[in-house]
Formats: sequence, C-alpha cells, structure tokens
Amino acid sequence: MKPTKGFVRKIPLYFILVGNLVTTALFQNCGKEVFETASPKASTGELWPSTETLNSVSLLTLGKTYYVSKTGSDSNIGNTINKPFKTIAKGVAALKPGDTLYLRAGTYTEFINLVRPTNKSGTATAWVTIAGYPGETVIIKPTETREAASGAIIARGRVSYVVFRNLVIDGTNMANKTGWQIRDGNHHFILDKIEIKNQKFNGLLIGAKNIVIKNSKIHSAKSVCGCPHERWYGIYLANGADVIIENTEISNNPGGGMQVYPGPLNNVTIRNNSIHHNNYLLSSPVPGILVQVYLTGSYIRDVQIYNNIIYGNGMNKPSGPGTGGSGGIKIVNGVENVKVWNNTVYQNRSYGVLLTGTYPSVPKNTYLQNNIFYANTLGQIYLANGIGTISTNNLTTDPKFVNASANNFRLTSSSPAVNKGASLSSIFKTDILGVLRPKGSAYDIGAYESY
Repeated sequence: MKPTKGFVRKIPLYFILVGNLVTTALFQNCGKEVFETASPKASTGELWPSTETLNSVSLLTLGKTYYVSKTGSDSNIGNTINKPFKTIAKGVAALKPGDTLYLRAGTYTEFINLVRPTNKSGTATAWVTIAGYPGETVIIKPTETREAASGAIIARGRVSYVVFRNLVIDGTNMANKTGWQIRDGNHHFILDKIEIKNQKFNGLLIGAKNIVIKNSKIHSAKSVCGCPHERWYGIYLANGADVIIENTEISNNPGGGMQVYPGPLNNVTIRNNSIHHNNYLLSSPVPGILVQVYLTGSYIRDVQIYNNIIYGNGMNKPSGPGTGGSGGIKIVNGVENVKVWNNTVYQNRSYGVLLTGTYPSVPKNTYLQNNIFYANTLGQIYLANGIGTISTNNLTTDPKFVNASANNFRLTSSSPAVNKGASLSSIFKTDILGVLRPKGSAYDIGAYESY
C-alpha cells in the first residue's frame, strides 16, 4: 500500500493490519503523555500534521461503528443502523479505541461523558470518533444547575485521541461559568464541524497540546453580569502547544473573538477564519485576536495568524463616556515570533493592529506583511514598541472591496491590493477559500486572492 499523495514528508504513515481491520496512523511519538501542568517545554518533539495532511486522509480507524437514535433502545446491539441504542451513555460505554459512535438526528438532553465511569480515550493509532450522522442535525442540549461545571462535553482530564464531528453544542440550559474545557491532561483532540452557541462561558477554553479546531462556528456566548470577570470569548487559548484553529467563524461573543493568553504556549496557527462582531461589553478591551503574555514567568512564541477576515469587533459596544476600544489584532508584552500575514482587518473599534508592551517585556520579531488594515476607528497600524518588528506590503488606504457593507471583502480589479504583496509561498500557497496564490504576478494583499 502506498501513502496518500500529498503527505508531508516528515510525517510517517503507517498501515497496521489487525485481523481484517486497517488502521491509518499519522503520528510519531504520540503515545506518551504530553500535557505538563507547570511549564511546557518549547517543543514537544512530536509531529502534528498540517491541514493538508489532516484533510487528505481520514483519521478514523476501521474499528466498530455504533449508533444512537431517539427512537432506539438500549437493549439493542447498537452496532447496526437499524438497531441503534437509545442513549448516548450506552453508546459511549461501548466504545473502544478505533471505534465510531454516530448520533442520529434530534436534540439530546444528555451529556457526552468520556470520563465517567471509565476513560474513553483513543490511541495514537486508533482514535475514537463521536459524530452526528452525516447530513443530519444533532443538538446536544443538556441541563446543568451547578456553576463552573464541565459543560455538555465532559472530557476534561486525561482523555486523548478523540475526534468530535458534526455536532451542535447548545448551552442555553447551562449554569453560569459552565462550558467545554479542553485541559488538565487532554491532548490530541480534533473538533470538526462543531457549532457552539449560547454558553454563559467561553465557547472553548483550551489549555492543552495537539488540538485542531476546524470548519466550526462559535458564537453568541452570554455574559450574565456584563462585568470584567465574565467577558467571555469565542476561544480562550490559555496554554499548551501545537494548536491549529482554521476555517472557523467566531462571532457575537461578549468579550472578544480569540484570546491567546497568558501562556506558556508555542506553535499556534490561526488561519482562514472569520472573526467578527465580538466584544460588545463596555468592560472588555479584547479585540478580534489578542496575543498577550504575562510580563514575567511565562512565554508565548511562534504564532502564525494568516488569511483571516477580522471585522466589526467592538462596533456593537454601547456609546458614551468610558466606552473602551477593542480593535482587530493586539500583540502585547514579550511575545516572540508572531507572524501576521494576509489578513483583512476592517472597521474594528480601535486600531487595526496594535503592538505594545511594558519595557523590557515588548513584542519581539513580529512580522506584519500583506495585510489590509482599513477603516478601523482609531487608526490602522500602531507600533507603540517592539524589537525586530518587520512591517511591509500592508495596505491602509481604500482597498476597493467588492461590497464591504455586505461583508464581501474580495477585491475589485482596480484594487491597490492586487498583485502588491510579498511572496510567502514557502509558508502558505492559498487564500482563505483555498484559491492558489498568486493568480497574477504577485500575491494579492489581504485574505482573498482575487486577480
């Protein structure tokens, strides 16, 4: 058997034959525990696949497949579509590494509990998958009366090698400060086609390694008190390593779109996302994307932010005295090696991009290239301080979008952003929609490659 075409060279592909089951393994050295509660090393030494690898081959092994349906019965065998289990708990209890659990259409008031009574992890060569059945809408909407509980997905801790796919997580009936937390030993999670909404908490709180969030929607979190300690974000990435957030829409959350803070954290990729109309609280200064490290005792390094559209953040704040800004992108204190490439940052309240810090803890080796920063309320690029900052090929005048009022940020043929970008082909070769760059003589500036 030959590896699938397009694999990244340094990621080995193994085919393991067990009886009549073929397992595809993509990871090296992944069997060991990689979460560290104190100070993670700068690199785990593990190989985490690129988007191209993730999308070119299924991570599912060919173990058993189980089904749950609102019309099923827990006395059924559960492993045929015509004789499904009735409860999620029964389906989860049956899972072993390599297995898949499909939930049929409907609204479920159960939790998905992978912790009790037994841990339901996969392995490096046999991931567990929990998914809504293809083409059907599956809503997970349990009731939780305890504050600061685990949320609809109870998987926090030493659960690993799990794929969650095609699920809607509705936090309407959750208590305050309760939501999905990926931390305390979690590693190797993939969330694909997940919608998270209505939580009185962050959409996701992540403190873990080897996490992929893709093709998802995270929106409409609620702040009960509207105060600073409840300014919830779409994603709060607190610490860890090797995290990819891509092709995801993050919108209408009270605090901000994405907070990357306080570390320690390294190797983060934020790409091809739409982050808009977050931060409507008077008390929150958090922008579309914040990357900020503690002044001392921590680190955040090697963060790539590219092909994102970031717009309207902070624009729904109340008006009047004391109304704070938020902006598009903020890079704060001694973060290192943050690369901001080919983003479209439009009409956010405050600056398009702000670099600042408290000396000597200032941003180091920040790259700002090929970005559109336009119509942000306080200014477009504000480099308050920093060491080794490179800012080139950015556009701060009218980019001549097709229709910004309809959120169409593609470029017209007369745009000054067309064919004016620096070549970044050694890093990425496509735009936010997967269109190959460049179409013309050079990269277009901004998230879209138009001409």
